[in-house]
Amino acid sequence: MLIPMVDIPTSERCEILIAYEKYTDAFKLRLVKHPSVKFFYERFPKWHGIDIEKDINGQKINGGLNIKYSVDANNPVWSPIDIEAYKQVSSFSG
Repeated sequence: MLIPMVDIPTSERCEILIAYEKYTDAFKLRLVKHPSVKFFYERFPKWHGIDIEKDINGQKINGGLNIKYSVDANNPVWSPIDIEAYKQVSSFSG
């Protein structure tokens, strides 16, 4: 029996690094400028039906909320989108 050897990324961070190294700058720019990124940038995540605008430290919440690890609305575990970097890249015409 022949079984192929594959490398399985161990984390989302690892998957992102693989994609970052593999794809061209033009393709990465198209991804960042895609309307779905703007959706995550502009929205407030929900935790059990509650809009979470800020965490307990007063930080504005955007991006993706990790429901599995968040224990309450005041202490969400989330992956932010850098607002200033997003504005710069999304307005780039390259």
